[in-house]
Amino acid sequence: MILLLTVLLQAPPQEDVDAAVDWGAAWLYTQADKLAPFGAGDRQWRYDELVLLTLAHARIGAETPKMKALIKAVTESPIERTYLASLQAAALAKIDRAKWQLRLAQCAQFLVDNQCRNGQWSYGLEVRLPVFTPGRPKPGTTELPRLPIRRREWGPEAGDNSNAQYALLGLRAAVESAVEIPDEVFRKSREWWEGAMHSDGGWAYLGADIAPSRGSMTAAAVSSLSICNHYLKADHKADLKTKRGLKWIGEHFSVDTNPGTRDGNTDYYWLYGLERAAMLYGTDRVGSHDWYAEGARMLLQRQQRDGSWSGNVQNTCFAILFLRRATEPLEKMTATEGGKK
Repeated sequence: MILLLTVLLQAPPQEDVDAAVDWGAAWLYTQADKLAPFGAGDRQWRYDELVLLTLAHARIGAETPKMKALIKAVTESPIERTYLASLQAAALAKIDRAKWQLRLAQCAQFLVDNQCRNGQWSYGLEVRLPVFTPGRPKPGTTELPRLPIRRREWGPEAGDNSNAQYALLGLRAAVESAVEIPDEVFRKSREWWEGAMHSDGGWAYLGADIAPSRGSMTAAAVSSLSICNHYLKADHKADLKTKRGLKWIGEHFSVDTNPGTRDGNTDYYWLYGLERAAMLYGTDRVGSHDWYAEGARMLLQRQQRDGSWSGNVQNTCFAILFLRRATEPLEKMTATEGGKK
């Protein structure tokens, strides 16, 4: 009985995870030429950047025909939405940060100029982007030349915590590519997240105690505070509010549903948020839970016969990113340990 329980609590064998990822990526690859913008107004966006990031982590080569087409579509489109700029930066940094450093700098400039005055981000508005010129690496090194970003303007007064967490994901990709981000950006963001914590230790989509805490937004806070503290040269593992967020997640833990919600539409979004929070903070367990083992077992059980998760592009991307543990730990940053030296 003890042996059976031990087996049930373990993560699936790596070969099973790899097979599930390959199967899901093959389905996504068939969808790559069918993607179209959706939504309306300020909320219109597309899946290209998310699919590109996912396929890159699924080890689909950048020279394959559909990957080349996706890269072309992404890099030749205007940078005009927070989610898309952030996912684009993360994807290009994964594919080839040296080749795409100048585009990463443009994504970073968009994000810096769109930060809300309260430290959040909204869906974003198109801004005039500078044309960056390649710098020179230090003699005798292979380091990327550093590209400094300066704030030129502000976004609106306030935004939301979902856009805010993805903006920091994109800025982190830029920092890893030797793009220098002003400390003020991370300081303002940290101030927002600290002030938005609920009295129960969780977070919601907007400010403190406006709505019940939910898993996806608490994970967003944990990952965001970890990023901000790390870039500001603070010990992100010692931060008390980050620890309270992890405690909230551990107490409300589920891999079947987004804790604190009932609609089921954000369950996979929550799982990718959980992955980022745990990887960035640097923990194998949240409360008493082995977050990866429990999530991976559930995802392998839910995968459909065509390789997708619920026949949905977004859910399939989030599932693959979780299974791949796509978020690089903060200790493994490659280009620099902070935003601005």
